[in-house]
Amino acid sequence: MTIVPEIKKRHSIRQYKNQKVSKELINELLKAAMFAPSAKNQRCWEFIVTDNTQQLLNLTPYTLPLKTAPHAIIVIGDKNKSNHWIDDCSAAVENILLQATRLGLGTCWINMYKTGDKKLRKIMEIPNNYGILCAISIGYSDRIKQEHSDKEFEKQKIHYEKF
Repeated sequence: MTIVPEIKKRHSIRQYKNQKVSKELINELLKAAMFAPSAKNQRCWEFIVTDNTQQLLNLTPYTLPLKTAPHAIIVIGDKNKSNHWIDDCSAAVENILLQATRLGLGTCWINMYKTGDKKLRKIMEIPNNYGILCAISIGYSDRIKQEHSDKEFEKQKIHYEKF
């Protein structure tokens, strides 16, 4: 069993079908997130699932995928629990993106770190000790995208021992 096919199929999806995703599939994404590695196993991440993606529009210049997405997951980390909350939450996000691909769902990582933070904190009533990393739009893709090509494997970006 290999995960490379999911990695090659994963794309940022910005247009979604008008179709809800079952709560069971959303929970599969969250389960995958919680299996991510974390510094000192602190597991500082928390997740806010919303079906009201329209309330998140215009928080940052990057929220366009939320316009048609039926769901979003807001990924936050408890800064009091870990100084590595950004790293930990990023690993959880990648697990969500790959699991979504495996389940036939589309996603897009929407940066919320430093942009849109104050507005989103107010909308979602997020305490100040939580850092906001991103929102992930989730739904069924409205477009079919080609799998990434092996040509994208850039050997010149790989260095052994020294730069």
